[in-house]
Amino acid sequence: MFHDLAAAALPRMSEFNEQGFAMTAWAFAKAGLKHTDSVLFHDLAAAALPRMSKFNEQHIALVAWAFATSGMKQTDSEVFHDLAAAALPRMGKFSEALLSMTAWAFAAAGMKHTDSKVFHVLSEAALPRMGKFSEQDLAMTAWALAKAGTKHTDSELFHDLAAAALPRMSEFNEQGFAMTAWAFAKADVSHPDLFRAFSKSALQRINKFSLQGLSNLAWAFVHAHSIYQLKTQISCSRR
Repeated sequence: MFHDLAAAALPRMSEFNEQGFAMTAWAFAKAGLKHTDSVLFHDLAAAALPRMSKFNEQHIALVAWAFATSGMKQTDSEVFHDLAAAALPRMGKFSEALLSMTAWAFAAAGMKHTDSKVFHVLSEAALPRMGKFSEQDLAMTAWALAKAGTKHTDSELFHDLAAAALPRMSEFNEQGFAMTAWAFAKADVSHPDLFRAFSKSALQRINKFSLQGLSNLAWAFVHAHSIYQLKTQISCSRR
């Protein structure tokens, strides 16, 4: 059905307003269509470019999420760079959910924090509202920054994310929990209290994790322990 809808929508893409365009892209990605399955997402990307200046914050987040969820990478289309450029001056207007969704999309598309200042600006926008982030927002934002290659030394946001995550450990679902633990380890965050809390909470629900979740947790705990040992050794050698 969705392939038939796509075939009907493609020749009329210019007739959609920005809201209709964003929701259509989101729906096709949500339905599981991939950018490699047809020309759909290639044509959507081409249609998005000339109307980028008319997108509001929701449109940017939905379209970025749709393209990233379809499996499209920044190397497949210039649309991600244009979306980032459109997002930069408006980042302060994004809701918490839209911030985390946009961060996830750019990171999933393969954008790196060294390639664009979008992750820096996003971090700055997230800092003052960390207390309003849901556990899903925390997980997605932490994962996105780490996936983009951001280290804890590059952004103070990781310290605020850790402070926000600690008292809410039980609220994370298993996927978000594993994503968050992986992200802090990947960003080389040395926070023994945080990883002790991760460990305690993980043991209480260990049978609920997927194989990927268990793999991410195992890597996170080993890497975090190695980072902690290394920093301890460096600290001792300086005394």
